[in-house]
Amino acid sequence: MIGGLYHTLKMRLKKTPLLVLPILWVFFSIMLVFTNFLPDRLVKASIAGGIQEAKNEGDHPSIFFTPQSKLDNFTDQIMMQQCQRTSNWNSITSRFATKQEWHSLESNALHNPLNAAFSNQGYSRYWHGYTVFLKPLLIVFNYSAIRTLFFLLFGILLCLAFDKIRQRFGIFAACALLISIVVANFFVVPMSLVFSPVFYVTLMCVIGIDYFKRTDNRVLLFLIVGAVTNYVDFLTVPMLTLCIPLAFVVAYDAINSSCSAKACFISMIRSGLAWLLGYASTWGIKWMLSSLVLHKNIIADAIQNILIRSDSGGVNEAKGMSFNRGDVIQANYQFMFDQIPLRLFALILISLICVLLYRFLKYGGDVRLIYLNFKKASPLLIIGCAPVVWYSALVNHSSIHMEFYAYKNVAISILCSLLFFVLLFLKPDDKVSLNEAKMNIGNCSDGVSERDNQEKDFSE
Repeated sequence: MIGGLYHTLKMRLKKTPLLVLPILWVFFSIMLVFTNFLPDRLVKASIAGGIQEAKNEGDHPSIFFTPQSKLDNFTDQIMMQQCQRTSNWNSITSRFATKQEWHSLESNALHNPLNAAFSNQGYSRYWHGYTVFLKPLLIVFNYSAIRTLFFLLFGILLCLAFDKIRQRFGIFAACALLISIVVANFFVVPMSLVFSPVFYVTLMCVIGIDYFKRTDNRVLLFLIVGAVTNYVDFLTVPMLTLCIPLAFVVAYDAINSSCSAKACFISMIRSGLAWLLGYASTWGIKWMLSSLVLHKNIIADAIQNILIRSDSGGVNEAKGMSFNRGDVIQANYQFMFDQIPLRLFALILISLICVLLYRFLKYGGDVRLIYLNFKKASPLLIIGCAPVVWYSALVNHSSIHMEFYAYKNVAISILCSLLFFVLLFLKPDDKVSLNEAKMNIGNCSDGVSERDNQEKDFSE
């Protein structure tokens, strides 16, 4: 019976993928309430010790004596604080609630797990879904032990992701992934709770990239990834969970001989819009649910913060702050390349092109194939510009948080640049066979191989 229900739900979701969103919202809410049923007494000591340890280290210490290796211990303190229903009035909670309303927040949270799940000690516009995992961990481990555990988990996920890409797209594509993660200072990710969720979601998507192979799965999967990202993230670098898996979706289409360049582009746009819909709608539903449960206008608070982060409506100007979008974009890219000199990156890129070109020609590659590869790989150039869009849209956020994590978005541009050239010089035998491509039902709507058509045109 359960198997039949699962099959029915699966088929329904494939036909109407948007149905997955209300299912996820209900699940997200239930998990938050369930987490708040766990007694605070089980985590009080771990949270107090963890907050004190983070304070002793400093709010934003640089662990490798470089600006790019800064941790965000201040936000880690907030995350640990959110793992308990009630807490003492302190410098952390004072940022999200006034002392006058604190008594009411504490009183309601103490006796009502539903209220606690949506009030979040005055920080209601976020889901704080990370608490579903972090609170149980705090029952067993302290802050230092969780960091150690995260190091192990991150290492395993990174190795599995590297191996998956190596198997599917070759060693050069796998190295492109590794370089992009390394330049995002992967060694500081497990040291900050706030960095971890986005990287873990990204790497798990890469490990499960085979599920994205079929175009009829992609809209559903990117809806889920967008919603999950919003649920667990603290508005750090959510674009990683879209752009890195999407880059390898483009790679799948590029090696599929039966998929045209037009179909590759359309698939990329649909997938990106699905992620955006999942991400944005999950924001909106949290504001609505919090407003209903708490009888407060959380939506107005969220809109106010959107105006601040996007530098719109004159809110920042009223506070004496101004942000230039061009300067913020340049600053984030410059901050990334301060640790990896642009000349070194250019040297790596030129060396990669030379090796790939030599390999392409050695194994009988025809220069006409480069043109075909360029058309299919060109969506990567669009994906690579995603950080620019993010920095422009959230100029306040991208300036204030640049040194902590905003600059890590540049890893998307680096990955797409490297992967573009890997796909550009694909050898003929790197392409999947036409028979295998035909087995991937729904992988392309054009039906006829673009490469076959182009070769026919050249021969004529």
